[in-house]
Amino acid sequence: MTSLAQRSGKRVKAKPRIRNVGLGFDLRELMADLGDIPLERVRLQPPPGTATVEDVTANNDSESGRGIVELVDGTLVEKTMGAPEAEAALALGGYIFQWNEDLDFGLALGADGVVRLFKDTARAPNFAFYRHDRFEGGKYQGQVPWMYPDLAVEVLSPSNTKREMAKKRREYFMAGTRPVWEVDLASETVVVYREANRGGLLKTTDVLNGEDVQPGFKLPIAKWFKRLKLK
Repeated sequence: MTSLAQRSGKRVKAKPRIRNVGLGFDLRELMADLGDIPLERVRLQPPPGTATVEDVTANNDSESGRGIVELVDGTLVEKTMGAPEAEAALALGGYIFQWNEDLDFGLALGADGVVRLFKDTARAPNFAFYRHDRFEGGKYQGQVPWMYPDLAVEVLSPSNTKREMAKKRREYFMAGTRPVWEVDLASETVVVYREANRGGLLKTTDVLNGEDVQPGFKLPIAKWFKRLKLK
């Protein structure tokens, strides 16, 4: 079933956010509020604080020739994902697609699948799973639909900062996501978050468990990472 936020376009709870800075934005304040990410990832047109979901759609058009952008409190921010991160997300998706093929529990999307969490915030997890039973008839609507992932997977890139990732987790969990998997290819670890700021570290000796989001799904982390060729 669709949530109240999805049906009405209104927030159920107040969300930590930066102020709508518009044309008179303070660059240092903006960068701090975005999680101290590199400046080159921030699109200054439209002016920070004034961008909309329509701007996300326009910028993510395949003909634009530019990278995927997310909408963060009304500011367009480039999604960073190099070849290693893309390979890891695609490989994980392959295992989940195989598990879901006959069960058909839900829909899986890659990093091109931008979804709207709040009025001024749209995110594109590296990989995400959305259960059908939350939507009437299993229908999903729009280029940037109002919906949150049941499972969000973020594969860390070199330009991701700790503060940026903490902000993403807060948004996911406030929207309704449970859980978030944060993958570090350098250390070959996965942190499973069931709360925004509390996670459990898994290593290659451990097994990822789909829990109630993907009942019965299990993946040895060593098996997943062994399949990857890029570092």
